[in-house]
Amino acid sequence: MGRGAIINISSQISFVYSGETAMYGSTKKFIDAFSRNLHAAYKRKGVGIQLMIPAYVRTSFHESNYYSAETLKKVPQFFWMDVADLTASSLKQLATGRLVCVPGFFYKITYFFLSRHLIPMWLLRKLSI
Repeated sequence: MGRGAIINISSQISFVYSGETAMYGSTKKFIDAFSRNLHAAYKRKGVGIQLMIPAYVRTSFHESNYYSAETLKKVPQFFWMDVADLTASSLKQLATGRLVCVPGFFYKITYFFLSRHLIPMWLLRKLSI
């Protein structure tokens, strides 16, 4: 008892309120709140909690029926992150004890604007896939 870590994966889509992503985005918003509550409950008990907030990660998730190849082509290549880079970033930051982990420089920029609601919602809906 009193050691270990939990890494919860959220998404930057949790900041975009759109009918197309209603269930997915809402689920990720729940993970945000859940992780913050776990962190408050366990930070003094030796259990690390991390809330990972990436955007597009190269996995088989995007091969589902939800995304078409045409839709995915709209996402700029620089916006995609490899799983190995995501994992390395997560594990490196886990040792620091910080709750929120936003991997990659570009993701940090978008998270800054999204988390402070500095981008108008109509623009977010237009840009999201």
